[in-house]
Parts: sequence; structure tokens; C-alpha cells
Amino acid sequence: SFPTRRSSDQPQTGVKYRVKSGDTVTKIALRHGSKVEWILKANNLSSPAALKADVDIFVPQPENTGR
Repeated sequence: SFPTRRSSDQPQTGVKYRVKSGDTVTKIALRHGSKVEWILKANNLSSPAALKADVDIFVPQPENTGR
């Protein structure tokens, strides 16, 4: 049998976040325990520079948040 692997190891869980002026993808990733590439992929952003303020984005987070 084949191991079941998703096309990416990106979490399907996460939070919605409203981008504020001055935010960067890196800052948001660090604040939420996410990864820059996950955020870019989840929001179809071509690059971190494509991030815009006052827009809701999805921030993927691993499920094991220890709750």
C-alpha cells in the first residue's frame, strides 16, 4: 500500500487574520506559528509583496496547538 501523502504538508486548519498596515508575511507567520510559504499558498499570493492591508487572509496553523 502507498503512504497517503497530501500534495503539500500545509495544515488545513488555521485562523482568519485581517492584515494591518505595516504587517509583513513574515511577521504574521511568526505571530501565529505559521510559515511564510503556507500563507502565500493558502491565499494565492505570488510573493510576500502581494500582501495588502485591510484584507482578510487565511493563516494556516498546525493542529497540535496544545489545547
